[in-house]
Amino acid sequence: MTAPTGERRLGVDPRLRARRQDVLRQKGRQRLRRVQAGGAVVAAGGLAWAAAMSPLLDVDRVIVRGVDASRAVGVERAAAVEVGSPLATLDPDRVRAATEAVAWVHTATVSRSLPGSVLISVSERTPVAGARLLGGGWVLVDHDRQLAVVDDDELGGLPRVVNALAEARPGAGLDDTTSAALELAGRLDGVIGPATDGVAGTGAPEIVVGEDGALDVALTLDGSEVQVRFGRPTDLDHKVRALAALLESGVVVDGPSGGDGESLPERGEVGSPRLPVVIDVRVPEAPVMSRTGP
Repeated sequence: MTAPTGERRLGVDPRLRARRQDVLRQKGRQRLRRVQAGGAVVAAGGLAWAAAMSPLLDVDRVIVRGVDASRAVGVERAAAVEVGSPLATLDPDRVRAATEAVAWVHTATVSRSLPGSVLISVSERTPVAGARLLGGGWVLVDHDRQLAVVDDDELGGLPRVVNALAEARPGAGLDDTTSAALELAGRLDGVIGPATDGVAGTGAPEIVVGEDGALDVALTLDGSEVQVRFGRPTDLDHKVRALAALLESGVVVDGPSGGDGESLPERGEVGSPRLPVVIDVRVPEAPVMSRTGP
């Protein structure tokens, strides 16, 4: 088909065509540079990963700090960091959690050090009492966890909680009954014990847990057996203060016997008990003291 007479066919201006081609070339060069940059990043990442996974950056040693050599072996075993494994793939959170599962470990931190060291720093739990199992035997415990099975001669001067734990499971948490007994033991610290001012020879307390959860404390005071009845583990702070005031006063059962429910002697009356004594602070506002022998 031919154009109408007198009509001119319009063409593209050469300058516009050149400009368009120049824009296209610039976009092509930009794409090429991006591709080259991406390739360089990938190559660098590949080289870095290869280096990290190479034997040069393997785990060469595991260092445990904060415990003695024998317990460090247990920590290292529990952490399960394999010598020869890539340092880059080590999961510090996993190692920390595994370390803190060890009975004696309180807290742990894990760090990596080039070229191939793993450092595990731990703080150790401190036993606060011994708990006697229902079936016999003793377990060292801290405030919230079983630590280790021991013989009674390994308890030293620690408080003893009697009839608390059903079974020994080092690393396991404590039940409510044992926790209540330990709370009482902590509150008694400084009130009774071998170094209490004004009270000679109280010795380490033995906390007896009754079937209903009631707490009694047995100790020796000036050669006499003393039983302190705390009852259910409520208002322990008030009950312990009542006991402390009684002991600090020097008032003890002496002289004529009076049965259960005998009122306390007047403050300042000092005696030298030789018969078993019962101190009842279940009602801390009105503590009662009596003796159990003739």
